Amino acid sequence: MLMEEEKTKGNRKTTTFYPKGWKAIEEGMKRLIGREYTRQQLRNKFYQLRDRYKSYEIFLFNIGSSWDSKSGQVTLTEAQWEKMDKKVKNARRLRRKGCKHYDLLSDLFDDTSATSAGAHSSAKRTSTSLGDDDKDKTGIKALMAVLNGMEGLDNDRYFKAAHMFIEDVLWRKMFLGLDDDRKGALIWSL
Repeated sequence: MLMEEEKTKGNRKTTTFYPKGWKAIEEGMKRLIGREYTRQQLRNKFYQLRDRYKSYEIFLFNIGSSWDSKSGQVTLTEAQWEKMDKKVKNARRLRRKGCKHYDLLSDLFDDTSATSAGAHSSAKRTSTSLGDDDKDKTGIKALMAVLNGMEGLDNDRYFKAAHMFIEDVLWRKMFLGLDDDRKGALIWSL
């Protein structure tokens, strides 16, 4: 993703790109797609993607929601959907289409978007992102602190859960957003 590349190069301010970054994205789009987009069109798409990411974060941390990490579909009761339709800007679109590229959006916006709990998201999408990424280390440290603090957790379930949550950022974020009872229920279901 061109925007992620420019972020990695340091061509992004806190909430948007420097002119050098926008120029590289414009040129990259022309090279990849063969069509020119104006800087304003690209900015509008950037803000649209950021709004979609923020909305999806609200769904991920909604108690009682579940989702398919491959399709990006969220599952809620009809009453929950009605409530979310009133509360969340992109609720109808997310209900129909999900957010298939949530992992990529998470990489792009993790450090600029607060979750519904008021904290910054801290996990990356896969174990290939591990290494020197401080945000990913923080997310994994939080996960391990929760697992280490769970009483009566046998080694088999502990390692299954650790493996599952480290490998899949969506499951990790969802797990860390659950209340303690639901965390326990999820672990014991493995």
